Amino acid sequence: SETLGQTVASTFSDKNVGTGKTVTVNSIALADGTNGGLAGNYSISPGQTTTANITAKALTVSGITASNKTYDASTSATLDSSSVSYSGLETGDIFTGSYSGVFANANVGTGKTINITSSYSGADFNNYTVTDQSTTTANITAKVLTATASASNKTYDGGTTATTTLTFTGLIGSETLGQTVGSTFDNKHVGSNKTVTVNSITLADGTNGGLAANYSISAGQTTTANITAKSLTVSGITASNKTYDGSTNVTLDASSVAYSGLVNGDTFNGTYTGAFSDKNVGTGKTVTITSSYSGTDVSNYSVTDQSSTTANITAKSLTVSGITASSKTYDGSTSATLDSASVTYTGLLSGDTFTGSYSGVFANDNVGTGKTVNITSSYSGADSGNYSVTDQSSTTADISTKALTATASASNKTYDGGTTATTTLILSGFIGSETLTSTTSSSFNNKNVGTGKAVTVNSITLADGTNGG
Repeated sequence: SETLGQTVASTFSDKNVGTGKTVTVNSIALADGTNGGLAGNYSISPGQTTTANITAKALTVSGITASNKTYDASTSATLDSSSVSYSGLETGDIFTGSYSGVFANANVGTGKTINITSSYSGADFNNYTVTDQSTTTANITAKVLTATASASNKTYDGGTTATTTLTFTGLIGSETLGQTVGSTFDNKHVGSNKTVTVNSITLADGTNGGLAANYSISAGQTTTANITAKSLTVSGITASNKTYDGSTNVTLDASSVAYSGLVNGDTFNGTYTGAFSDKNVGTGKTVTITSSYSGTDVSNYSVTDQSSTTANITAKSLTVSGITASSKTYDGSTSATLDSASVTYTGLLSGDTFTGSYSGVFANDNVGTGKTVNITSSYSGADSGNYSVTDQSSTTADISTKALTATASASNKTYDGGTTATTTLILSGFIGSETLTSTTSSSFNNKNVGTGKAVTVNSITLADGTNGG
């Protein structure tokens, strides 16, 4: 029942993994055992063979890193295996790994997963069961774009906002991006080739896979564009009616002037003068307006002036006086002779051409003192229409009696102790067919009988006759 201990040195036919591999005992060192078994009492020769398996050793790969990159629309990744670690690799073994990686997707991101594909070579790689490093991480940073700015001309609007379009340089392949651009002119005023500066750019997803997040761009681009004058229409200016004053002067009222198109807050002032088309009286007469403008914003507008308005020139009051009439001897008519040499035109403007023509008639044709003479007036001259005339409607003059002459014819009489005579008068000097009757008192030069005695008419009393006498 003796036993021995043993120390056996044996080797596989080679070191490589395999099944049923020959194992040869190369040396045997016996050692004392139990139940009295002493190594010195025994001997043994090596050389025995058997079979056994060498199974693959676990090897874990780690330490592969990847380089960050700028967005290029691909998932390609650049791996760095300079610090790769093969945990479990036997010293001296030949084991080489080759690694390629792709990002999970092509878009910009931080700590993005990179899937690693591994392949191995070398005399010893089949002796290992490899646990690959399946992933690593790296960043894809946004691709920096550059841009050329193009700004649109605009009509003055009181602000500096510009409309600008960018042409991008640096997009990958056929990708496009949308854009929202904030840009401003150097000032708000009208001008040509004014500097426009891009102040902000917001990218938006475009077409053909273009994603805003994969790109970056800085503002600050400049270009030029024009600000053209804004149309401004002036209206609402009125003119005051006036009484004729011999001039075309007019008073304008701009208190209700309207500036259609004026930008709120702009400083724009108008000064207006006007003149009637002529000086004469009229209704709805054209008033021509002359305009001038001032203010810090006046040059930003293309102004359509209010060229005219209308107003009335009413007639000026003119009072005629100073016309006199000549007294006359009764002539059976109402005709009167007027004298306008001293006529006065109260209200007539100096230099105006105004002429009056006057005719007059007595109220009736009979003898009288201070008789009314009714005056009929007419006016002429270039300026006569510019006056509202208060005529001199009348004046006064006398019609004195017309002296008649008479031829007396006395009747003979028989002595009666008195001088009374009977006399008949033949009157001359009547107007037209008028006649008068007369009562006569006459006397002989004495009461005595005589022939060819002188008879004297002592009184004559006239009485109305015929035909208006």
